[in-house]
Amino acid sequence: MAKQGKITVDIKSGFDGWWRYNVYISAASFRDEQRVDYRSLTDTVYPLGRGDEVRPCPEDYNPKRPLHLEVEEGDSLELFIYVIPNTMPFADAIRQSPPFKMRVAVKGSVISHNEDFFVNQWGGASIHLSL
Repeated sequence: MAKQGKITVDIKSGFDGWWRYNVYISAASFRDEQRVDYRSLTDTVYPLGRGDEVRPCPEDYNPKRPLHLEVEEGDSLELFIYVIPNTMPFADAIRQSPPFKMRVAVKGSVISHNEDFFVNQWGGASIHLSL
């Protein structure tokens, strides 16, 4: 049997407040309808609090914040991404905190997908992709 490659999942955002969100990624790859791999990634900038805190950006925060996950190659992929605010926006009015763009790139020998999603600054995002 030939060695299988990897499917890579990369997530990024150029939003200045990207640090205000914790990101949880789960990916399961399948071959012939059988699961061949499952991986997850949790990227926590701040633990979730009471919900009313407004915290500053951590001094050691990497603004490029590369979020990268790999799973064994399959012919299909189930991907779940949760973007959860760990602190609220600085502005009190919702109209002063419009949604921001987040890019999801999935690459493998059989699967390739790039898509932009808009994340609500107050509520975050829940994304499910079947590829």
